[in-house]
Amino acid sequence: MKIFLLEDDKLQRKHIKNIIERTILQHHIAVTELFDTGSATALIERVKSESDRGPQMLYFLDIEIKDGKTRNRQLRKGLEVAHKIRKLDRFASIVFVTTHSEFAPITYAYQVSALQFIAKDQSEKSFEVQLRSCIEYVAETELQTVPDDVFQFETEYANVKIPFNDILYFETLIQPHKVAIITSNQRIEFYSNLTKIEKSDSRLVRCHKSFVVNACNIIKIDRANGVLNLKNGATCYLSRRKLKAVVERQAACNDGVL
Repeated sequence: MKIFLLEDDKLQRKHIKNIIERTILQHHIAVTELFDTGSATALIERVKSESDRGPQMLYFLDIEIKDGKTRNRQLRKGLEVAHKIRKLDRFASIVFVTTHSEFAPITYAYQVSALQFIAKDQSEKSFEVQLRSCIEYVAETELQTVPDDVFQFETEYANVKIPFNDILYFETLIQPHKVAIITSNQRIEFYSNLTKIEKSDSRLVRCHKSFVVNACNIIKIDRANGVLNLKNGATCYLSRRKLKAVVERQAACNDGVL
C-alpha cells in the first residue's frame, strides 16, 4: 500500500503524518511509501508519475487548500484534486480530513467515491481512531482475495466490496445521506441511502425505516419485541409493517431460492 497526504497546514500535516506512521508501526502494515505535501500540484504530479498500479493507493486530502499561484485558500480545492486522482486511478481509496464535512453530500458532482470524511474538529481520540480505521480497512482489503459471492456497491459516494455472508445489516446515521454497514467483524460508514442498497441484492430487505437486513443471516424473528436476532449475537429492529416481507425473504434464503 502507498499512502498520500495533502494538507497545507504544516502543523496539522505533521500531526496526521505522525498518526499514520504510528499506525503503520503498531499494526505492522506493509506501506511502501508515505508521501506528504501541502501542494495540490505536487500531489497530482506525483500521482501521474506512478507507473506501477499494483499497490493499493490511499489518499488523505483536506478540502480547503491554498492555490499554488495566488496562495489564496480555495474551499473546494481538495474535491478537485480528488476528482483528478479518481481519473488517474479509479480504485484509489480517498479519505477527506477536513473541517468542511458539510460538503460530503456534494461529492457526487465530483465523482470521487470517498471512503470516509474525518472531521478535524472532534476529540483527538476519535480523530486518531478514524484515521487508523481507514488505514487498517484499506490494508485488509488489499490482502483479501475477493470471493465469488461478494457485495459490491458503487455509487458517486462510495465503493464497497465485502463478502456477502459477512453482512448482517445496514443502518442510517444521523448525518444526512450516510449509512453504516455492520458485518461479522467490522463497521463501515459510507455515503448512500437504504433504498439503493435494498435494491442492489434480493437477499437484502427493509426491516425497519432505518434498517436493511441480510435475510440469509437472520437466526430468529422475535415478533413480540420487534427484533431480529442475527448471527454472531447481533440484533436489529423489526417493524410490524415489514414483518411479512422479512419472513418471506428469510424463507426464500432458507429454501436456497435466493
